Amino acid sequence: MIPNKVHYIHHRFISGELAENCRIMTAYDGIKGWKIAPNELPDVVLTDIMMPGLDGFELTRRLKANAETDYTAVLMLTAKTAQSSSMEGLQTGTDDYIAKPFHVDELKLKLHNLLDRHLKLREHYVDRSTISFCKAIMAQLK
Repeated sequence: MIPNKVHYIHHRFISGELAENCRIMTAYDGIKGWKIAPNELPDVVLTDIMMPGLDGFELTRRLKANAETDYTAVLMLTAKTAQSSSMEGLQTGTDDYIAKPFHVDELKLKLHNLLDRHLKLREHYVDRSTISFCKAIMAQLK
């Protein structure tokens, strides 16, 4: 019971820190996260490696294998700090990796950088009229 409560507290804390500048969608396990992503098409998925249902590695594999979500940036936030875990995450297509405990400012900066790269790609391939809205959100993350 305690790990679930701790997991819930982490979700609430992270959501609270990012909610001012981002639209947050929360899934408490990998299966729900996988069901949400193709419907909502998020710019970034923040995931843990250790989750019920699908772990973060499998969630990332599915996101990167799906034509609708393969562009989605994935940031793993996890207590698994062994190099083998970070290497597996990177091999599945994870864009970045943060070990717990983490600093909120580092999380925000990494999210900003992922969104910035995502927007640059979008500017190159998509209508530029939607870009100004996303740039305003990114400026608030800094």
